[in-house]
Amino acid sequence: MKKKLFSLSVLALIPSITFADISGNLTQNTTSSSLKSFLVIIQNWLLSIVGGLAILFIIYGGFIYITSAGNQQRVELAKKTLTYAILGLVLVVLIGLIFGIITGGFLTSIFGSKSL
Repeated sequence: MKKKLFSLSVLALIPSITFADISGNLTQNTTSSSLKSFLVIIQNWLLSIVGGLAILFIIYGGFIYITSAGNQQRVELAKKTLTYAILGLVLVVLIGLIFGIITGGFLTSIFGSKSL
């Protein structure tokens, strides 16, 4: 059982790691002296990890719900797990949006590299 759960956790983290790599921030030169670029790299890693964990808990909550077999305590546990995991995923997206606005990455991704 633990081996299957570990396999599922690795599969759940692959999209978040891939997203962080596609954004280009992980492939930048990390010896840059710019504090902003360092913070953006750390922010992307943390948001990817937390987002991956939220997806993992959504999968776990769904598994508990499916295997509850009508047991009300397990159904309630699954509902709480799903609720908090979805709330966590929404918060990760909002925090990423706020960080993107603060660092200017959000506006440049919408309007391009032209100055506003």
